[in-house]
Amino acid sequence: MSRFRQIGGWIWYPWLAALFPIIFLYSHNFGKVYGDEFLAACGAALVVVGLLVGLLWVIVRDVHKAGAMAATVVVLFSTYGPLHNTLAAVPRLVKQLPVPLVVIVIGLGAAGVIALGLWASAKSLRRAAPTLNLLTAVLVTFNLAILAHGEVQAANALRTQDIAQAAERPTQKIANDAQHPDVYYIILDAYPSSDFLRRRNKFDNSAFIDGLEKRGFYVADDSTSNYPLTLPSKASSLNMR
Repeated sequence: MSRFRQIGGWIWYPWLAALFPIIFLYSHNFGKVYGDEFLAACGAALVVVGLLVGLLWVIVRDVHKAGAMAATVVVLFSTYGPLHNTLAAVPRLVKQLPVPLVVIVIGLGAAGVIALGLWASAKSLRRAAPTLNLLTAVLVTFNLAILAHGEVQAANALRTQDIAQAAERPTQKIANDAQHPDVYYIILDAYPSSDFLRRRNKFDNSAFIDGLEKRGFYVADDSTSNYPLTLPSKASSLNMR
């Protein structure tokens, strides 16, 4: 029992607090972010927090104070984005701020770190460590459960789709002749329209468009995409069977 208490008294919560927003965003945007990007973000967060805790420990010479100070920085860093988006919805409130929001957040972080370093009791922080570890562990575990549920659903949907496609697979291929020509679906990823290039970049792209039309291509003028990202756009277009 004493061994478990000792492990529970270690400072895990700065790293767990850094992982929580990453796992939360990934679990609620499943299928829109690559898995390697998610793992890279988690790894970078763990390394940065480790360096921050180490640097603060060199300054204050107490691991629990260093952990609490690092966790304060992590929490303020993670909440800046949602706080900024919330305030952006109320422009009148943003105009009433005496200084930019980023300055306020940095000031709060600096004040919290200094207060913990100068006046916080290392003994009280040591006692609070198990509770903070448990709280952040529950948040991370809950979002990992959501993530695992999404993985299972995606795997089941893919398996069902494969079975349906195998059952509907035609036994005879369509002949490649004049009545059934090949179709080339060309995606110029992130390539803006001629109007946009002329208006924003002062660039005349008419020679390229004219060249396409002379070769038999149809170019839709003043067209806009349904999605700002390639993956959902392709999925929407290619889902027409």
